[in-house]
Amino acid sequence: MAKAPDVLLVDYHLHDRMDGLDTLDALREHGPRVPGALVTADGSDQVKRDARVRARGYRVLTKPIKPASLRAFLAAQRSAHVAGHTP
Repeated sequence: MAKAPDVLLVDYHLHDRMDGLDTLDALREHGPRVPGALVTADGSDQVKRDARVRARGYRVLTKPIKPASLRAFLAAQRSAHVAGHTP
């Protein structure tokens, strides 16, 4: 049996009928509640402040992602997992 991922990083703008937010929701619906982040090159405030993203517990990481930002996100997810807090 395959192991579930520890975290999901999904591009926000997919060239399909679903965007990254819909994709994260679908993955959570059909599997374990894995923490996720939306990755985007769109630096507009509209994307960064999308209420649907925050309401679902996701984070927006803007490309190019700074290594320190990615490390901080992953460390926060690890700490939440160790503390028993799942998204």
